[in-house]
Amino acid sequence: MKMNPLSADTAELLALAEDIAALLEEKREELGLTTDFEALLRARIAAAAFAINSYLALLADRKLPEAQRHLPEAKRRCDRSIQQLRRRVSRTILQLRRHLNEQELNGVVRTTWREIDKHFSRHQRNTHGHDRAYRKRALGRRLVALL
Repeated sequence: MKMNPLSADTAELLALAEDIAALLEEKREELGLTTDFEALLRARIAAAAFAINSYLALLADRKLPEAQRHLPEAKRRCDRSIQQLRRRVSRTILQLRRHLNEQELNGVVRTTWREIDKHFSRHQRNTHGHDRAYRKRALGRRLVALL
């Protein structure tokens, strides 16, 4: 059975979620927010990281019969967890837009963009430059769509 690897933007989504959680922690008192926003986001980050790690551990041992039996369910849970994280990030950004001015919110996006740039330059050295640029532009469009 052939299993698809994780989507290309999973690492970037996790980085964005971590940045937003850090911003929530930093601005909580200033904006008068409860800890619920940050707690929900951090719980979703932890759930996604656990599902991803579980799937990757099974994928590494996919030749074992026990791993083959559990791999499809682990992949389904991993995909579902990533989808739920994406939704939580979108909801949190919408909630932040109500409280933050545009400059502060763009600072989070710029910081995340720098991390994405470092990620692509470090891990995609064998990829052609135009493919890397295309992926960065596509990710940038997704971030703008979230805002």
